Amino acid sequence: MNINAYLRKTNMRKKLILNTMIFLVVPVFAVSNLGAATFAAWGYKILDGDSIIVVFKNKQISIELDGIDCPEPEQEFGKEAAEFTTSFVYKKKLTVDIRNYDEEDRMIARVVIDGKDLSLTLVEEGLAWHVKKKSSGKKLAIAQKKAKKAKKGLWKQSKPTPPWTFRDVRQKLKKIKEQNSEKNKSTA
Repeated sequence: MNINAYLRKTNMRKKLILNTMIFLVVPVFAVSNLGAATFAAWGYKILDGDSIIVVFKNKQISIELDGIDCPEPEQEFGKEAAEFTTSFVYKKKLTVDIRNYDEEDRMIARVVIDGKDLSLTLVEEGLAWHVKKKSSGKKLAIAQKKAKKAKKGLWKQSKPTPPWTFRDVRQKLKKIKEQNSEKNKSTA
């Protein structure tokens, strides 16, 4: 889905056209050679280490950070990742560079503040995994190798559990609990 389809879907197209015509101070979309868009927004809310909500033209937009996966809040370093993201983003003017959209129509984007890429910084601090299938960027891979070698953040652990594995196990346990609960109801 391109940015125009997203804006139509979220009823922002009319506002965007009007604001573009009167040349607001906030830069509007600058289309890159990949067909993605870049826009300025304000950091509003942090859902976890790699999920944020920004405000653009009085509209809240959910964003998943591109190329990374942070520990879940219940995991070791999950809280630290969320706190780091909060300090990086909350109430700050940021640049959002859209890379894609996920199955729930959330933007997948790189977020930059004062020239610093949040995805890259989280990986450098050992607060996120570089996810190769989400990003082919070499910078993230190199940053992860350096963080591992320096035993930064989650790499202090001998065998940190990736968040995708944690989510899978959590989902399987939930399913088992539900099945046991159904069995107990049927035998009662």
